[in-house]
Amino acid sequence: MIFWVIYLSTKYPTRNLTDPTIYDIKLEIGQLLHVEVGRQKITHDGVEVENNTLRAEDYGIRDNDEIFLSVKKAFYIEANAPAKYYLTIWDDQTILKLKREIWILTGMAVDRMELSYIQQKLDDDKKIMTYQIPDEATIDAVEMYDLEVKGSNGNYRLKVHEMMTIGQVKEKLHVDYGLDHETLTLERAYSRGFFRDDEHLSAHHYQVMTAVGGGS
Repeated sequence: MIFWVIYLSTKYPTRNLTDPTIYDIKLEIGQLLHVEVGRQKITHDGVEVENNTLRAEDYGIRDNDEIFLSVKKAFYIEANAPAKYYLTIWDDQTILKLKREIWILTGMAVDRMELSYIQQKLDDDKKIMTYQIPDEATIDAVEMYDLEVKGSNGNYRLKVHEMMTIGQVKEKLHVDYGLDHETLTLERAYSRGFFRDDEHLSAHHYQVMTAVGGGS
């Protein structure tokens, strides 16, 4: 019997296996994709194939059938650095599910949490496997909050986090509102001086700033 293992939208053919058990199939998958048996979850026709001692035919798996693979991944979570946590999760789960697991570990509110891997934002409705994040990689988790920037032509509201720099806030004002970040300067509330572009929001905890120049 030959099966097609589907993982990350790619189909991998197994060798011809004679009356295999589920464990035999998982051993074959391990050789194909270098994934240990204990980190594999396979499904057939939408049903999880859990009992390793049963044979393929017991689950209705026939020659040339497709088997879908999920892999248990381990990640480090850097939450509002330098705090770091460790968790495991199946990669067929959504990013939203991952956020809920991080909430259990950190207490960080799911609705204000933003995840990223190598500066790429991870979208709630996508599956973890979509991003092909390596095992034991570090995922960054930050808690977003509202920042109000007051300008002479209006007020601007942004979603920011404490690890952002002032330069990144200016870039966000450019992207979201069309302000000229090259000539824009941000000032501390109540005229307490101007920010440097390399300063991090974590050093100040301001929720209100003043914009000077840049068409603000």
